[in-house]
Amino acid sequence: RNTRGEYIADVRDYGNGGLDNSTVRGHQTTSALRFHSDDGDLALLLCVRPAADGGTSLIASAMTIYNELLRRAPHLLGLYYNGFVYENRDEEDPPAYRNAVFGYYHGQLTCRYFLRDYVDSSPAVTHVPVSDLERHALDLFEALAARPGAATEYALRAGDLQLVNNNIVVHARRSFSDGTGGGGRLLLRQWVNLDGGRQFPTTLCRHRYGMRKKPDVRD
Repeated sequence: RNTRGEYIADVRDYGNGGLDNSTVRGHQTTSALRFHSDDGDLALLLCVRPAADGGTSLIASAMTIYNELLRRAPHLLGLYYNGFVYENRDEEDPPAYRNAVFGYYHGQLTCRYFLRDYVDSSPAVTHVPVSDLERHALDLFEALAARPGAATEYALRAGDLQLVNNNIVVHARRSFSDGTGGGGRLLLRQWVNLDGGRQFPTTLCRHRYGMRKKPDVRD
């Protein structure tokens, strides 16, 4: 469940433009979505109608990305554990929050990499610029996710159900167009937290949504 109390959200073109509009969230636009995680343990997407053109999905292993970061740029890992500041995009107060990309707890590594666009727009509400080093770290994460052979790309057809484990993978979407006929691309999204799901520190996903409140988040 999100902050508006919605258990199921429509993923479609809301007609309000792209993510350069600070009132628009990722599920409301035809724009391409960079690699990211959602809030709950699982993100379920049921395809009701595919797009007339585009809109394919991509999935990459966040654990593989971490291993590549460890190999190529271990000096940046502190940034990912400290996290980045994201604009809340009218979801709730406060207008911005910090969230770690990686957290390690009870022997398990977990990832939450939210949309980069919300980091880029955060200075408008925090009045604190994103540093060059932070931008470099974000660029590197996304480059590793998008490198040849790292991601699987596929098209959802009507009736297909996509289930994403946000703890260990990141996903993306190509831009799409609806054309002139039919009702346009429509997916139904639900965020779910699992009973007995993994624990992780509060630096990682303080805003953890799903079917129920998650009790097992630790400092």
